Amino acid sequence: MAAAGAAPRGQTAAEAKAAVRAWVTGADARRFDSLAEGTVLCQVTHSNLRQNIIELRLDLHATVRSTKELLYTFNGTNMEFMELQLFSGDALVRPLRTPAPPTALGEAWWQC
Repeated sequence: MAAAGAAPRGQTAAEAKAAVRAWVTGADARRFDSLAEGTVLCQVTHSNLRQNIIELRLDLHATVRSTKELLYTFNGTNMEFMELQLFSGDALVRPLRTPAPPTALGEAWWQC
C-alpha cells in the first residue's frame, strides 16, 4: 500500500497529478450539453465579500427581482442594496435594474 500522498507504483507524482487533473476536468467541454433550454450558467461575485458562486443556473425568464431574492439566500445582502451587472467576459454589457414592469433576464440580455 502506498503511503499517504505518494504516487501509485509505476507513476511519478507528476503523472499521478496529471491523471487526477484529466479525470476532474474531463467533462468540461460537455458541461453545457445538459443545460435546459432557457437556462443560463452565471458566475456571481460580491463586491464586498470574498464570495464567488460558480455556475449558478438561472432561468432566462426570471425577473431581476426574483434573481435578487435568490442571491439573498447566498450572501444575505438586502435586495435594495444589490446592484446587478451583466458582463460578457470582462466587458460590462449593462446594469440590470428592477424596472416597473419586471423584465426577465433573457429580455434584458436581448435588449442590449
